[in-house]
Amino acid sequence: MEKTIPFFLLGASFFGLLAIFLSKIRILKNVEAPLKAEGNSLSRFKQGGRRFYTLFFKKIPGLIHWDLLFQKILSKIRVLALKAENQAGSLLVQVREHSRERKEQKINNEDYWQKIGKLTLKRGRKKKETTPEN
Repeated sequence: MEKTIPFFLLGASFFGLLAIFLSKIRILKNVEAPLKAEGNSLSRFKQGGRRFYTLFFKKIPGLIHWDLLFQKILSKIRVLALKAENQAGSLLVQVREHSRERKEQKINNEDYWQKIGKLTLKRGRKKKETTPEN
């Protein structure tokens, strides 16, 4: 029962999608195709590129100075890169300081495990002494 419900829903949704697809195909069959443009798609792409180039680079050269715009964009990218580098450098300094502090704590706590060992030995001896021997 648990497996049949998902399969039923999957089949019903598949048939629903198939019905929608077939109805769209019937509609598209009745629509006439537009006349194909002369030449292949590559030549049309080139013509569109030429139109774009003449519109933006030749007809309005005084409105936008492309060299200055390019320089501004590069300078902003450079500033962002320098900021990121500075941030990474400061993070490295913080990590180094943190690791130094941890090393200093380890040096100060070298005898920590020796103290723990002595304490456990003392506790073990006390327990042995307090237990009655038969």
